[in-house]
Amino acid sequence: MFHVGLRTLKTGLVVALSVIISELIGLEYPFFVVMTAIISMDKTMVNSLKMGRNRVFGTFLGACIGI
Repeated sequence: MFHVGLRTLKTGLVVALSVIISELIGLEYPFFVVMTAIISMDKTMVNSLKMGRNRVFGTFLGACIGI
């Protein structure tokens, strides 16, 4: 029998929310938001939040250096 795990459901929910939010704020390419959400996913919520925070910090730092 086919079994879908909780991590798969969590990832699917994050992808759906990412696309919906991207459309609501009018982003032209929601693909990048979805990929970032998938990359930031981890086994626990705490680790996922840490990865997301680090990703935002790294992007901000990279933008500052680029400017």
